[in-house]
Amino acid sequence: MVFYYRIIPLSYNIRIQCAECELVEGHRAYAYIGLDIDRKGNESRKLFQKAKALSMTDGEVFDRLSRQGVFVLVSSRPVAKDKILPTYYTRQQIEQVFDIGKNYADMLPLRVQSEDTFRGHLLLTFIASAIIKKLQIRLKDSPYSPISLFANLRNQKCKVYDNIIITQEAFKKANDCYKLFEIECPVEIVR
Repeated sequence: MVFYYRIIPLSYNIRIQCAECELVEGHRAYAYIGLDIDRKGNESRKLFQKAKALSMTDGEVFDRLSRQGVFVLVSSRPVAKDKILPTYYTRQQIEQVFDIGKNYADMLPLRVQSEDTFRGHLLLTFIASAIIKKLQIRLKDSPYSPISLFANLRNQKCKVYDNIIITQEAFKKANDCYKLFEIECPVEIVR
């Protein structure tokens, strides 16, 4: 089975061929071998730019060219041709959220007293992971990461009185972070 697939949002030209295989004896699998034409073009340009600097032989360049843009997706069941890449990208996004949850949001508690406690923790962790992912997207073109963003903002000081909180002037990095998110730090907060 050979088919041509175009992902409009990512503007890739993909050519995929399905091959039935047996990864484990007695268990059928389906290997979807693909060629991402756009990626192959980008990687080829980069290879040609650095081939001379690396003193690569023609054979080395040819070997690398033959592998560029090639990928393999394996499934235990057949997948409709229009679902292969969207499913893969969805899985990749879910893995990124869980990676954020495990590495930044302490997703796995050490002690859980009940299933309700675990479900509550999991929900809060998922919400925190979604917020961090949104922050990563928003900070993509800036010099800040979510961790450095919070590190810069944690130094925002204020003086607390009985009926009013007066914020101190933010330093440059905190001001940069406020500007990225179009936040105005109030001079005072009445309680």
